[in-house]
Amino acid sequence: MAAPGPAVRTLRAVQPLTQGPSPVEDPYLEGGALNRYYLSLRSGIPSQVDWALSRLTVYTYDMAEKFLLSQFPGMADALAEYVRRWCAAKRGLPRSAWDQMQRGELLNGYRIDQGIGYGDDGSQGLALASVRLTASSSKARRLRDHVAFQPHVYAQDAALERRAADAMLILRNLSLTPENVAFLAQVPGILELIWHTVSLDDVDECVDIPLHMLEILECVAPHMMVSDWVREKFVQAAAVDGPKYLEDRIFARLYEYVQTTDDRAYLLGALRCLRALASHPSNASALAEVDPTLQPTSLQLMSRCLMLLPLTQDPELLEASLDLLYQLVAIGDNALALGLQLTAPRTHAVVQFLTRNLSLGKSVWERDTPLTANATAWWAPDIPNMARIKQRREMELRERMTAEERARWKVLPADVQATITAMPEPQRGIEWMKTLFEPDAQGEVTQMDFWIAYRDQFTPAAQAGAAPLQPAANLIRNVSQAFPGASAMVIQGVQGAQPRFVIRGIAPRLRYTPTPQCPWPGSAPTTTWAEVRTQLEAMVAQTTDGVCRCVGCPFVATEEEEEARRATLRRHVLTHLPPPREPADRAPSAAMAMSTQEHPGVISFDVERTPSVPTALPGEPPSPCGVAFLSLLVLRFVTRAAADVLRRHGYGCPNYTYGGAMEPVRAASERGELFGFPMAPLAGGDSATSKADGASDQDERWTNAAIQIMEAVAGVEEELMAISLRNDILCRLANDTLIAIRPHIAPASAAATEDM
Repeated sequence: MAAPGPAVRTLRAVQPLTQGPSPVEDPYLEGGALNRYYLSLRSGIPSQVDWALSRLTVYTYDMAEKFLLSQFPGMADALAEYVRRWCAAKRGLPRSAWDQMQRGELLNGYRIDQGIGYGDDGSQGLALASVRLTASSSKARRLRDHVAFQPHVYAQDAALERRAADAMLILRNLSLTPENVAFLAQVPGILELIWHTVSLDDVDECVDIPLHMLEILECVAPHMMVSDWVREKFVQAAAVDGPKYLEDRIFARLYEYVQTTDDRAYLLGALRCLRALASHPSNASALAEVDPTLQPTSLQLMSRCLMLLPLTQDPELLEASLDLLYQLVAIGDNALALGLQLTAPRTHAVVQFLTRNLSLGKSVWERDTPLTANATAWWAPDIPNMARIKQRREMELRERMTAEERARWKVLPADVQATITAMPEPQRGIEWMKTLFEPDAQGEVTQMDFWIAYRDQFTPAAQAGAAPLQPAANLIRNVSQAFPGASAMVIQGVQGAQPRFVIRGIAPRLRYTPTPQCPWPGSAPTTTWAEVRTQLEAMVAQTTDGVCRCVGCPFVATEEEEEARRATLRRHVLTHLPPPREPADRAPSAAMAMSTQEHPGVISFDVERTPSVPTALPGEPPSPCGVAFLSLLVLRFVTRAAADVLRRHGYGCPNYTYGGAMEPVRAASERGELFGFPMAPLAGGDSATSKADGASDQDERWTNAAIQIMEAVAGVEEELMAISLRNDILCRLANDTLIAIRPHIAPASAAATEDM
């Protein structure tokens, strides 16, 4: 037999093709009834059929979203015809019902291969003009008319099976596009074809065909509605005749796959198809796990899904079972089946399994978040910071300044004074202000001291020909230009006291550094510490007695040798110099103190993220998906359903009444409370007590089932809290579940927020 087509026909993965069709064949994709591919499929010429199937397999894999069946009339029927013939052959129908095309074109008793693609016997043609003649006696053909379908024996049957597999793969690829799904659902006989395909048992030679059909059924199932036969058969367990409708037969086959098959591929496909069927609202009555009297039905689909929860090593199968489970719990009262059909330990086990799934597939990393100080809070001024500490220290220094120190800070250094004196007014006054003063919201200087300091500084220069002094009013008015937060004001004192004229918002600058002076008497004036050191070394070189003559220093070198005394004295006088300072641009910077108001620091915490898909909206967080997402959806839904039951039956905490519900019919002292819900005993109490409480047996069953679920969910509250704090993908769903566990906390939290 010839090698298979260019695509790998497998349910789990279709390998990407390394080379696509030639651009010359693009015109063949033009829509219409005269499309080349459609005509080739209908021609009945084996080589033309194989050529069309091989090219369509490639195109539908690479460009399924661009290949719309609505633009190719008859294409879906032509492809489905090959699958119908294969199904007819597998069902054992006479060869005349499915072998018309396989006879090929005959010429004088010989079969002609057109030379394109593959022939009936698996051979490949050589060219358009090549003709391969294969002898075929009429006697052999008459014998084969009575032979069953045997693809492992006859090449003609193998060719039919191969073409059916190719056609099924093409339809499967096309069904992945929503536009094609709506078209396939309207193809005449599509449900009959699905039924015949999935109902086959002996398909070992080509197992891909029914598996691909299950994938097509998954896409078509949301458009299917089952009849009351399904409800009577699987929900009510009534003795009914066989199904009359194809939808019911398909459902029965899928149900059989889910409950009995040991083939993973069939189980996975059936779970997905049933999930799609359950998504149709009209099928809700056929999928009830709990009847109106709260008795379990015979459907048992939820039980099968719960049995698959431990399969953490097969996330694909686990996700399919959780997807179906979520669709089932969302139907009617199915959510209470966890409390009605299961014992309390099993309900706890199911909830534990769902909670464990929240950690599957997660990734964890450490995130650093910078902290910011709340400078606008009412308590912010009372929190010490570096600016306030520095301001307080400078204020204390100003208060302790002597008369000499107060006079000294008003005198500018010689170099700074020479630069500022040469400036014109008012620039000179503004620069003088910035040099002698600094902004201080709490500081103030009297206007008189301010003007006297200015006058004493520049009067000698003005008399020597520099710019004249500004008037006092103009000088004080320019303070707001040098310091935007400062202003001149008059402060009224107590009654009978004189008002004070001050400038609020500035304070004397305490960064004044005196000019370096040599401590050795008789030294020349210096401007830098380097000059001071040079002078000291020169003075030491002239001494012979080893006596340090720096002001106030009693040191005397006692060595006998003159050079030794001079060396000792040289080392000593260097102690009168300040330590050398490294330039600011090269000085090593110390680590800033953290956890302060200026540098609050960062907070590090672990972040978890379960599988998610990005959203198309900019700025929106990713959307959750996968096993963890579905597990939390199921957990949230059953928790809300149980909370709704307790609310409807008046089970509320004393200080909170559920919206729309009546006041609790039972006092808080009659039952213990857990998370806002009075917990009823799980075992049935005395019937007389129940009647006295005004609750029927059915109400008690509702309540006990809801309480059993709530107790199980409350047992994993800490795990849900951790998910809420650390997982930025599942936090919203986890918060919804936590609110359902503790419904009375949300109003209390809101009230506390309003009080703040």
